[in-house]
Amino acid sequence: MGANGKLNIQAINQIGIVVRDVDKAVERYWNELGIGPWMIFTFGPGVKKTTYHGEPCSFALRIAMAQVGPLFIELLQPLSGPTPHQEFLDQHGEGVQHLGVFVQSFEQAAEEMRRLGYEEITAAHGIGPKGDGAAAYFDTQDSLGTLLELIEMPGEMPPPEKVYPAPGL
Repeated sequence: MGANGKLNIQAINQIGIVVRDVDKAVERYWNELGIGPWMIFTFGPGVKKTTYHGEPCSFALRIAMAQVGPLFIELLQPLSGPTPHQEFLDQHGEGVQHLGVFVQSFEQAAEEMRRLGYEEITAAHGIGPKGDGAAAYFDTQDSLGTLLELIEMPGEMPPPEKVYPAPGL
């Protein structure tokens, strides 16, 4: 956080793309663009606290992550519950839905975003297997043309449910 009243983003760490079917999408990205391997997870169950427009809620997403240079590509398939991902899919179809930035202190960065006038759409606290880490989407559509996700990475990530392509292929 900078003293000048800005978030002072130093890098875009992630591009989030909403898809209808993660399995089909990872195959396309691998076979057509050579992007992968993909780590695939179900996100939502097991998260300590989730909110949607400030109200407690539960949701589930199927997520695939691949690293391209210093950038992570995240494919998100909404499964259940209210999410900005399902809203995006309903309104626009598949496509780039958000930019993600890693932050050292989620609470500090989220407070700065609220102070700057951005509404928190959805948040998840305790995203790691040890109950640490947090993420939230902010409505930056009017100023950035997309949503912004703040991500405080947990100390460790759970093992993926699946890797595509399978190791050794």
